[in-house]
Parts: sequence; structure tokens; C-alpha cells
Amino acid sequence: PVIAGRYRLPLFANYVDVLDSTAYITHGGPGYGDSVNAVEVLDVRNPGSILQVGWIPTDSGLYSLVVRDYHSYATNFFTIYALDVTDPLEWKVVGKVGTGYNPGRFDLVAGDSVIYVADRDQIWPECWGSFTVLNVAAPDHPAILSQYPVFGSVLDVDAQGH
Repeated sequence: PVIAGRYRLPLFANYVDVLDSTAYITHGGPGYGDSVNAVEVLDVRNPGSILQVGWIPTDSGLYSLVVRDYHSYATNFFTIYALDVTDPLEWKVVGKVGTGYNPGRFDLVAGDSVIYVADRDQIWPECWGSFTVLNVAAPDHPAILSQYPVFGSVLDVDAQGH
């Protein structure tokens, strides 16, 4: 493998997901300051010339996100937000669900009509996290299907089939 291109991100970049030729990067978090709480939108069609096409301010920092179709699901503290991303530069919060676990939503993977969420506690790794399955069949009304408590940090999740 070779590096096809690069783009320097500002500090506090957390997570990236790509849909078609657009990359979405979450920024910010607690204590980072409001100026960096945002989602950065990049045009990645040409890896040798990556362009920023948007900077969407958010009320607080987002940790991770997954983009599918015209919806995105992003995490922050105890909440997973459902966002309408029909216009990649004008996101709208259309739903949210509290999870009861804190604080570091670390990884999300999209399935057919579910989102798999690995939670980890970034401050106290010896505490409880969870593996959460979120129903997004109605994208504007995400709902928790199940949660499995895990002692310690859940760092990553991947899904195949069922």
C-alpha cells in the first residue's frame, strides 16, 4: 500500500465515516472548547487533493458517527443522535435516544436496520461499559433493542450477517 493523499486535521478529531465521496469527521468533546465542537465535511473524490466542503458546528463534541443513506447516527455522552444528512452541509437532529452508559461511545457499525454500538468508559477503564444494539428501521426514531453490560472498556465492534 501507498499513501494516495493526506489532509491535516485540527486537534481533537475523533472519528471518521465515508459515504460515497464525502468524509465526515467528528471533532471536540468535554473541555475542548466550543470552537472545535463540529463535524468537518471533506470531499475525498480525489485523494491527492482532499477539500474541506463544510464545517458544521454542534452543541457539544461528538465522539463517533456512522453515516448511512441520508441519516447519520452520532454519539455524545449518554446520547445517540439521529441526524438527517440529506444536505451534507445542513444537518438536522431528527431524533435521539439515551443509553444510560457514559461517556465514550467508541465505535458504531451499521447493519440493515440496526446500529451496533461499543461503549467504553474513557476515564475509568475498570468500570462498566456496554454493547448496545440500536433499532433504526424508523431512522427518525432510534430505539434500543438490547444492551449487554461489559466490565471494562469495549473498544471496537464489527458485524457480519446476523
